[in-house]
Amino acid sequence: MNAYEKYDVPCIPVHLSNSTDAFGPIEGCFQNSLFAIEKLQEFRHRFSSVTILTKNPATLLLPPYLETLLALSRLPPSHPRYGYFRDNGLQPLWLEVSLAFWNDKAREMLEPNAPSVGDRLEAVAQLQQAGINVALRIDPLFPRDPLPGGKTMRDFELFDFQSYDDLKNLLAFCERQKIGKIVYSPLKITKPRTGELSLQMRRLKRIYEHLAGNRRLDFRGGSWRLPYDVTQAALFAPFLQLCKETGITAKGCKENLIATH
Repeated sequence: MNAYEKYDVPCIPVHLSNSTDAFGPIEGCFQNSLFAIEKLQEFRHRFSSVTILTKNPATLLLPPYLETLLALSRLPPSHPRYGYFRDNGLQPLWLEVSLAFWNDKAREMLEPNAPSVGDRLEAVAQLQQAGINVALRIDPLFPRDPLPGGKTMRDFELFDFQSYDDLKNLLAFCERQKIGKIVYSPLKITKPRTGELSLQMRRLKRIYEHLAGNRRLDFRGGSWRLPYDVTQAALFAPFLQLCKETGITAKGCKENLIATH
């Protein structure tokens, strides 16, 4: 951090663990991420907005974490971006909580080491009540029933991980808790560095091949993805229509990152 002062680095946004989780179980042993956010607060004038991503929101309810988050969420009048944030109604802190499922059976199958759906919902409600701006990351978005051609998830030996009713319940929770922003992205079938795809991922890849029809899946960045137009029609459009009906702003992961102030 001394380098920021030495070279007078301009005020910039910062994302903590945009693609991982800095508040997993190992944090309970070493508290490295607590140290990081305390340093962000110590040098707050060097950072505009602070965005944190986690699947472990209950950790952030512990006193030293919550106190630091509350401090990060307030820009002092001496801050170089204070007027800009005030005049444009921008939030200095966003805590993004990953929660793709309403059904804990799906969470147990695909996120066995993550906190339960209920635990995350409860922690989000408490963080909101404490004054922390929370965005929900319904990420990734999965294929869901009904699939084209009269198929269902069960035809591929899977159940509906993320049904329309599940999405409606997640959005209703956001509405009740006055969560005004959702971040989303499509499911990527990521190729393991070693070994083969898990059974569930192989079956999901077959569903992607079914959705793509006679077109090949895109393979980039180590992952198989649906063609862009299929992603828009099969995954995004129904979800975004639900968001529109609820009146909640939904941003794609890349759009959300680029739009950070």
